[in-house]
Amino acid sequence: MDISDFLRFERASQDGSPGALFWLAARSRRGRIWVMPADAAPVVREWLAFSASDQIGDAPDKIHPLFLAATLLSAPPRPVAGIEDIAQVTVPRIAFSTPEEVRRSMTLNAMRMTTEYRQNGSPRVLQLVENRLALGQSDIVHDLMVYIVRQIFDVRAADREERNLRADSVAAYLGLEEMKVRPLFQSVRLNARAIAARLSDGAAGTIRRALDVPALITSQIELLQPELRELRAQETHYLALLDGVAAHLSKAKSTPENRRTFVD
Repeated sequence: MDISDFLRFERASQDGSPGALFWLAARSRRGRIWVMPADAAPVVREWLAFSASDQIGDAPDKIHPLFLAATLLSAPPRPVAGIEDIAQVTVPRIAFSTPEEVRRSMTLNAMRMTTEYRQNGSPRVLQLVENRLALGQSDIVHDLMVYIVRQIFDVRAADREERNLRADSVAAYLGLEEMKVRPLFQSVRLNARAIAARLSDGAAGTIRRALDVPALITSQIELLQPELRELRAQETHYLALLDGVAAHLSKAKSTPENRRTFVD
C-alpha cells in the first residue's frame, strides 16, 4: 500500500494547522524528502501530513506516525519530487506479533547498537535487524525506525538552536529584533555578505551601533560552522542507518508470523 492510504496531505499555511502529525517538503538537500514535527520552525514547509487511518497511533499494535516519517525520510532520493510522488511512497509490511517483553528488550538492544553505529560504524544493529526480520519480528524494526527518526529530529532541532543562538548574538550586538534576524541564519548556505546586506537594508530594524556588520556576521558564522558540521555528521550517520534498516525491511519476505499486519 502507498503512504496516501495512511496520510492525507494539505498545502501548508503560514499558521499551520491543528492535528498535523508533521510537515514536509518535497525538494530538499541531497534530494531527500524533508520531514519535521508539525510544531517545528519551518525550513521549506510545503505540506502538512494528517492521519487518514485508524491504524495510526501510539498503541503497541498500531503504526507510529514517526514510522511513516521514517518511510518518507528513507524513500529513494529524487532530484525533483512533487506531492504526487510522495503519496506513492510504499509503506513496508509490519507484523505486531512479538511478545511484549521480547519486543521491548530487543528494541533497547537495537537502540544501544545505534549508538555503536554512530560512534564506530559497528554493523551489529543491522545484523540484529536482519535476524529479527528472519523471525518475523518486524515490529521491533518498526520501533527502531521510530527511535532513529527521533534522533534525526533532535539533531535538526539542535541545528536550528545553534543558528538561533548566533542570530540572537548578532541581534544583541546591533540592537536588532531577534525574531527577524533568526530566519537569515536558517539558510543552508550561510552567506555572510548577503546576511549583512539584508541587515544593513533594515530587514530586522535599524542598526543601533556603529560596527562593521559584514565582519561581525563573518565572525559569528565562523563560530557556528564547527557546530553545524558536527550536527551534519550525526544526521548523515542516522540517515545512512535508517536507509540500511529500511532496505532490510523492504526486502523481508512474508512469513507465517507476519499474518497480523497493518498492511494486507
